[in-house]
Amino acid sequence: MRRYCLDASALVIYIVEQRRDPDLDSAMTEIEEGRSEGIISTVNLAEFHRALTRIASEEDADRYVVWIRESRISIIPPDIDTAIMSSVKKHSYARASSPFAWGDAFCLSTALNNNADVLITADREFDKVTDIPIMKI
Repeated sequence: MRRYCLDASALVIYIVEQRRDPDLDSAMTEIEEGRSEGIISTVNLAEFHRALTRIASEEDADRYVVWIRESRISIIPPDIDTAIMSSVKKHSYARASSPFAWGDAFCLSTALNNNADVLITADREFDKVTDIPIMKI
């Protein structure tokens, strides 16, 4: 079974902006139908909540988090190994002219430590990532 790791940006696009992307729509349908697994780091879920609070309201953000919690997307809290790997990935991908955010480092580390097949994101910071296939939306 294919395992997708979702970045906050992917969920914002899918749920809030409802921007249609055939690859994202297909992955989310696979997850919703139980044909694939979806995971998200607790850190990225917090980023998603913050983005929705800015875009809409805290009440809307809370409502969408409940939807995610009730969906087939597994929310993965960071353990020590993921935290340390996040530090290593942030250091290795960040450059003075090209930052790599903590949330992105946790998303990448969650994907790697949980054997994801693909990481789904809209963030340009992942353009330089070579550790895992990236579905760029």
